[in-house]
Amino acid sequence: YGLFVVENYWGKINEAPVFTALLLTAVAKTMTIVLGFPMRLQLSENAAVALRSLGSKAEAAGNLILYEGKEFLVDSACAGLQMVEVSFLFCFFLLGLFERRTGRYLRWPALLASVLATGFLILVFNQLRIIFLVVFNIPPENPMHDVVGLLGLGLYVFAPLWWGLKWAFGRIPHKDAGTLIE
Repeated sequence: YGLFVVENYWGKINEAPVFTALLLTAVAKTMTIVLGFPMRLQLSENAAVALRSLGSKAEAAGNLILYEGKEFLVDSACAGLQMVEVSFLFCFFLLGLFERRTGRYLRWPALLASVLATGFLILVFNQLRIIFLVVFNIPPENPMHDVVGLLGLGLYVFAPLWWGLKWAFGRIPHKDAGTLIE
């Protein structure tokens, strides 16, 4: 309703606030909780497979990774998994920023592709982060645990989003500024 009022009194807003509002709803929170556990199980299994392929002794037992005699728990309170919302908010921020700077707009298929790409980058980031933390034996109480997460988030999510969206908005010819693209 608020977005409807804003558009009626101040003019069209871009999709970023709409996406952000959807992200903050109870439905999105519930989906995160419901999908979070199976994702942790899959990430744990994938990490164990990757570690075995590197010649290490690793097994996954639920969301627990047994690596060379040590146990690592992929926990729901894990900062890496909590960075999902931050990553989507960053994507929506960039969409709004590039729309404002260029005066150009992406159509729904391109917007959906941006959101799906963000989801994919989050999964890749979390998988690589888990493997890194296990290999280098960095437990949650170690300050490097969060440092690794923040550096990985910047490298594997924020940087590709920045360059990818910059590229997407740059594809629109200057003479068509303000028009929608696929």
